[in-house]
Amino acid sequence: MCGIAALIQFNSNNNIQEAIKLMVNEVRHRGPDGNGISIKGQVALGHTRLSIIDLSDRAAQPMQREGDRLIFNGEIYNYLELRAELVAKGHVFTTDSDTEVLLRSLQTWGMSGLHKLKGMFAFVFHSVRENAVYIVRDRFGIKPLVYCITPNAIYAASEAKQILSTGVIRSRIDMNAAKVFLVSGRLSHDQITFFEGIFQLKPGTMGRVDLSTGSFRMTRWYDLTSTVKPIDLNYHNACLHTQDLLKKSIMQHHRADVKLGVTLSGGIDSSVITTLIKGHAPEIPLHAITAYREIAGIDERSFSNIMAAKCSAIQIEVRPDTESIWTIERLMELGRIQDQPFLNGSHYNEYCVYKTARDYDLRVMLSGQGADEYFGGYGEFWFSAQLDLLQKGHLSSFWEGIRARAASTHRSQKFVVHNFVRSLLAKRSSLSQSIGPHKGSWVKGTLPKFSKAPREFKALSLEQINLSSLPYQLHSEDRHSMAWGVESRLPFLDHELVEFIMGLPIKYLVGAGYMKRILRDATPELPREIAQRRDKIGFASADSQTLWPQSDRVSDLMEDALDFFGDLLDTNFVRRSFADMLDKETWYDPAFFRVLSFYGFARSFSLSI
Repeated sequence: MCGIAALIQFNSNNNIQEAIKLMVNEVRHRGPDGNGISIKGQVALGHTRLSIIDLSDRAAQPMQREGDRLIFNGEIYNYLELRAELVAKGHVFTTDSDTEVLLRSLQTWGMSGLHKLKGMFAFVFHSVRENAVYIVRDRFGIKPLVYCITPNAIYAASEAKQILSTGVIRSRIDMNAAKVFLVSGRLSHDQITFFEGIFQLKPGTMGRVDLSTGSFRMTRWYDLTSTVKPIDLNYHNACLHTQDLLKKSIMQHHRADVKLGVTLSGGIDSSVITTLIKGHAPEIPLHAITAYREIAGIDERSFSNIMAAKCSAIQIEVRPDTESIWTIERLMELGRIQDQPFLNGSHYNEYCVYKTARDYDLRVMLSGQGADEYFGGYGEFWFSAQLDLLQKGHLSSFWEGIRARAASTHRSQKFVVHNFVRSLLAKRSSLSQSIGPHKGSWVKGTLPKFSKAPREFKALSLEQINLSSLPYQLHSEDRHSMAWGVESRLPFLDHELVEFIMGLPIKYLVGAGYMKRILRDATPELPREIAQRRDKIGFASADSQTLWPQSDRVSDLMEDALDFFGDLLDTNFVRRSFADMLDKETWYDPAFFRVLSFYGFARSFSLSI
């Protein structure tokens, strides 16, 4: 896990060495264990290193073999298996690192070898034989890679602030990203970033720079949509295969030469990860970090304590000071780390978890991120599954789902049916210009449009993986973990596991009264109290409860923010709506937090509208 920087110049007199140094220095937090720069002609590569596998200097980057060079951020989890395959072909290795395995794989199989990789990665590969540079991102975009193209150069990096540090482009807000975020809360949903002229390389995509002509061509090397196929397997055997895939993923994600820990909330996903880690390596002390708030309805410690005791884990509890999320200092700090604004105070919980991991010298943390989007863990998946049952005429299963939803949400069955019918009949709009209970336009100008979320289960899963849910969560987790020099690993995003689960019938995922049904049944080691949980809390932060006691000070902050936004927002309308919310204390709209979050982000980069 590291920070990478690449600069390819064409017909330019700019100082390439100074520019690459600036890009490397900007992300020393990502690689506190070392850094390196390699410049050959028009191609400069830079790297900051977080040592995880083969801690020796031999494994430092940029790495060079037979003139080819590589900078790499991430982990190749099946590197031992690939290494054995390459040794059989006659390759001799001088390190024990996955970096050298990746470099030899690229030299041996070219870009077709990407399909052999299991892992998270963003890398730049300079091929002397092809006189080309490849810029590549992993299947799901777990590791970041941004780029900028100017008339004289191409820049690629882990974080946008690296490109900004060179001064090659002005720090200007991308207004399309700004409007989408303010109105809908969507983040990282497309190639655009919040900086005009800086783009994300899409997941499963690679770019090729021909050094002879200067041409830059992007191609998709992985597409989940075309990969997933229906699987005809009975439920018992599907559970067994799911269990095998989960255990294999945990085994490979556990490979490291440093201390590992786990994030533990007490929910299904983190509990499965914790259980399987302990089963894989029972002799190794297991550290589990739990973030909590002492607020009824979001405090999950009763469940995390059960899991910690079950796995004999060394539990570390951290209580984030989430009141501070309403201060300009915290908003600016997190906005600077993220390179973009953020949705709510739960992001600060994540920040505190990884800070605590670093305090305890846990260089690698395994997380349950990524399961909900394809195991069917969110409420919209319940709706899709119920709709599927209705369309197929499975009324008994439909009512079983209604009863389960009522129990998990502590609502009456009548209320659940009413909401289901209302959702069924509603005109679904992905963007709304309303704020709070008031109707009215608060973001000015023409709003960008993007497709509505689908209702069909598998299409919804693909939409959440590719666009709406997973991309911004991966962005947030990467930035918060790397801010403290900690590697976050996500065993649920093993592509073989994702592809298998998404090929299964819907009733295996949401059925028999449970969401994520097969995940529970494939992990029989889970304590009964965890396995039978129907509620879902997530990384909750109770933003409204922390707002009311400091509403006067936050009102002053909102005034500063509205002065900043100028003509982008109807500031008078927002001001009245915000005052109404504070006065009544009966409703809370997260759109107001987005306004303040955007303001903090913009101030941290000295941006203007």
